[in-house]
Parts: sequence; C-alpha cells; structure tokens
Amino acid sequence: MQKSSNTSIRKLEITEAALKAEELLDKHSNKTVLVDLIQTVSISVLMKTVLKLSKSSPDSLVMLFAHLQQSGKVLFACQVPKGSAGGSAIEWALHVCARLEGNADGSNEFAKGVGKATKVSDVTEVLHWAEEFAHNKIRNAS
Repeated sequence: MQKSSNTSIRKLEITEAALKAEELLDKHSNKTVLVDLIQTVSISVLMKTVLKLSKSSPDSLVMLFAHLQQSGKVLFACQVPKGSAGGSAIEWALHVCARLEGNADGSNEFAKGVGKATKVSDVTEVLHWAEEFAHNKIRNAS
C-alpha cells in the first residue's frame, strides 16, 4: 500500500512539474539564464521542474525558487549545463545560500538548497541577484 501511495505521489509531482515547466518556457523562451519563482511547497516538484526546463532548454542555466511564506523558508534548485561558461550549479547555489543564510548541496550540474526570507521583497531581490550572478559568470568567462 505504501509503495502504491509513493508511486501516485511521484506521478502527481511529475505532472505538476511538467505544467509549471510549460508555463515557464512560455514566459522565458530562449533565455540564457532562467531564474524565477514558482508556487509549490515541495522541493521534489521544484527539482523536477528544473530538470524538465533544462531538458527543454539544454543550453540555459536554470534556477527556480519557492517561497514558503508561513515558515519564511525559501527552497531553490538549479541546473547548469555541463561545460557551461556559467560555472557550476553548486557554486551558484552556495552564493545564493550566502544571501539566504541557508545551505545547499549538489554537483557541478545540479544543486538544491534552502534558506530564509521573511518578506517577498527579500525573495525578489535574491532572484535578481541570482540572475545577475549567472550573467556575470558567463560574461567573465567570455
């Protein structure tokens, strides 16, 4: 019964991630750096959405955030294409963590983390900062 329940949850998460990814692709088509905020309370949905976006836009650097306003937590996940001039996903995530007083783990291609932000304006500022950080990495590598 537990296995069946877990399978159902995973299917729902995959469906939710696909819908969110489709919306974001419409909004951000052909961007080199895609940074945005989505509505979810699940790090799993956030990660699956990042993976779907990265598959649809394989040359883009992708970082998504979810703000859990009641707890003040901010979830985020990112993916950087292998060999990208944008550096590594873990480097990007750790720099975001420094702004959010949080922690992150991952690899050169994929990372995730959690931090703190009490106000939506704090999250908006971090989104702009994360996007600018990635653009600067790309510019400095050129």
